Amino acid sequence: MKRVILGILALILAMSLSANEINNTSSQPSKSEQIGKLREQVEANKKKLIGVFGKFTTDKIEPDIWEEECKNGSSEACKNLAVYYNDIKLDLQKGFEYYKLSCHNGNGEACTLIGTMQMQSGVELDKTLAFENFKKACDNNYALGCSLVGDSYMTGIGTKQDSKKAIEHYKMACEKGDFGGCQSIGELYINGIGVEQDIQKGLKYLEMSCDGKNYATCVTIGFIYASGLNGLAPDYKKTHEYFDKACKGGFDSGCHDLGLLYIDGIGVEKNDLVALNYFKNACANGFKPSCDFLELYYGVNFK
Repeated sequence: MKRVILGILALILAMSLSANEINNTSSQPSKSEQIGKLREQVEANKKKLIGVFGKFTTDKIEPDIWEEECKNGSSEACKNLAVYYNDIKLDLQKGFEYYKLSCHNGNGEACTLIGTMQMQSGVELDKTLAFENFKKACDNNYALGCSLVGDSYMTGIGTKQDSKKAIEHYKMACEKGDFGGCQSIGELYINGIGVEQDIQKGLKYLEMSCDGKNYATCVTIGFIYASGLNGLAPDYKKTHEYFDKACKGGFDSGCHDLGLLYIDGIGVEKNDLVALNYFKNACANGFKPSCDFLELYYGVNFK
């Protein structure tokens, strides 16, 4: 029965993890296919970034004061003006120009935002300029900017594809505190993309990402321990530990996967009631696979 559940786990893994995560070595896609999937994931992630930084750095709205401070070189004041014109005056062009000024004055966050806008849409679509702005952000010690430089090098979007430079920038991002960067380099080592495959080194970076509350990577680690991909016998207790960490962090996929473990007692004592509660809670949070599983396994619609 454990083999059946592990088959389910493998299926869930294929459905729930991102395209650049663990793949079965017997059906490993070509490097060009993997890079193509990375491109799709990177583009999707950048769309989510637009608007993330649209916040004032102060409680008072003082455009006249910000104007003077911005002229005197304050990157923070320029950024506040950008938010003011974007969100209050609805003047996207003027807001964009102030973001550029903020970036020019050394605000890595602003550089990252305008780079993201240049990658996707808005007042200035230019992926090469976007890459340059991500580099400025990274040079100004903004960790996310380093991750985005890594994405650009890895996928060849906005610059020439260069796996070595991608890895360098993911490492920089991780060291500066962007746990998405830790995740990216961990996945590259796990899959052997741009580097020689090294499961243990990949695990090290994924664990850093998980410890940084990037809970999707906690689930990934759980599957690695379940599969024995790390060169050891499957360790279901470790699988449970990492799924549990993800679930407690509010990542519904982790709760769902815990439910699967309890269904057949993998790494834990079998307990259908505990499993049911995990599925119900994840479903209540809108996690569709749990809702579907409740109906399939328990025969009741909990939606």
